[in-house]
Amino acid sequence: MRKVWKKKLICLTAAVLAISGAGRSFGAALAIYGVGAAFRAVFTAESGTAGKTVSLWGHKVVNDEDPGRSYYYLVPAEQFHPVPSIEVTFVKDGSHYVWAASSDGSNIPLSKSVYEKGTYEIPVPAGTSEIGFNVYTSEVDLLNLHIPGAVPAETSHSGRYLSILGDSFSASDAWRSDDNDRDAYTALTKWWFAAAKTYDMNILVNNSVSATGINLDSRQGAGDSGLVRCTALHTAARTPDDIFVLMGVNDMFAGKDFSVIQSEYGQMAAAMKTRYPNASITLFTYPFVGSAASGGSFTADVQALNDVIRRVAAENNLGLVDLSGSGITAENVGSYTRSYTDIHYNRAGQELIGRAAVTGLKNIWN
Repeated sequence: MRKVWKKKLICLTAAVLAISGAGRSFGAALAIYGVGAAFRAVFTAESGTAGKTVSLWGHKVVNDEDPGRSYYYLVPAEQFHPVPSIEVTFVKDGSHYVWAASSDGSNIPLSKSVYEKGTYEIPVPAGTSEIGFNVYTSEVDLLNLHIPGAVPAETSHSGRYLSILGDSFSASDAWRSDDNDRDAYTALTKWWFAAAKTYDMNILVNNSVSATGINLDSRQGAGDSGLVRCTALHTAARTPDDIFVLMGVNDMFAGKDFSVIQSEYGQMAAAMKTRYPNASITLFTYPFVGSAASGGSFTADVQALNDVIRRVAAENNLGLVDLSGSGITAENVGSYTRSYTDIHYNRAGQELIGRAAVTGLKNIWN
């Protein structure tokens, strides 16, 4: 299981209970933490404030021990603006618990840690690595977390709400496990993060799940393929203004015929257009896929997959950004992946791909 994450949240929970005096035991629930649920829970807690605001985005963990409650935490370093304070709205009657933690997981005292229904401005202490909320599950989408008084920078897409649909190359929550490279999986190093930060967008939902494809579940019966998740890119408060999609490589690795991949990708694109008619949808081709061990053995197949993505974008009148020229090659791939045999990108690889994404978006957005 996810031992690092489990230990940290149990520690934080104990601190909250000690401060608040609440007679609840939440630690055991946090140990039961599903992979798919984690990936699906990366989204902005926002309620549709009029005008352009700087919303804060974070991560939700369902409290299995108390089904009506959830934990929602955000990382100040993952935001695009400094976070001196947070404005939050609790819409349900009852107690809401707030805590702050340093990078080593130790508790940082807050002047107040228990709140009732209402809107509050909560100062963020210096040295805060994570700030968390124990709230009712039904109100997570309505917390309206934002930075009081902050406004986004002036760009062509500032303040717009972005959702991402992808596989492990785009997932940003897998770093919580002991067996994954935290540096490669934090949101700060993801290719889409660079693009969103450059344009000062708000992150709405990152629905990227490792080992999934367009019509391929992460495990048998999981029901988390792209065709399922492509219409789960919204919250109860709003739908996305923009959608980034990087999918298909796991279908390729599963040995699917490219004509089948194209048909299923087309179905997924049509479903997104129907569910989010006002969203601007951009498809991304894959950069070089391989490891130092495999070299260029997947190059021809990845090129064929990228041709499928290009055709789907053209046939469905969607945006297209080509990442195949990001600079990663069979000769240098060892410098951009996590290990000799791993095809997943390290921080340097994600940064290189992020720059290619920004360049491609400038060509179609500016």
